[in-house]
Amino acid sequence: MLDLNTLDLPTLFLELAHDGQIRRLFELALHEDLGQQGIDGDVTAKAFVPASARGVADVVFRQSGTLAGLAAAPIILDVFKADIDMHTLVADGMPVAPGVAVARLSGSLRHSLAVERTILNTTGR
Repeated sequence: MLDLNTLDLPTLFLELAHDGQIRRLFELALHEDLGQQGIDGDVTAKAFVPASARGVADVVFRQSGTLAGLAAAPIILDVFKADIDMHTLVADGMPVAPGVAVARLSGSLRHSLAVERTILNTTGR
């Protein structure tokens, strides 16, 4: 039997994600946050951001801590069908100081706003 306590965070995440339950959790988050319209259901983004707007956004730590949960972001982006590319700047399990960018999202600004809450909830406390 595999001892999960011996695994580093990225390997532990992959081990826990293989049965689809983590993906299902994010499907529930999508429907709770954005409803049946999915990624296009973010009313705030629709009201204030043109559909064609594209840009770059950093995920920045506000407090010192240890990064955990960022490995789930690609699953979140896939479940939300977000038109976003993500570049990880800091690996899960690493200490992070306030003001440090741990990831960079580039693509649709509407989609960035739509996935923001779920990514932050996953990597926050």
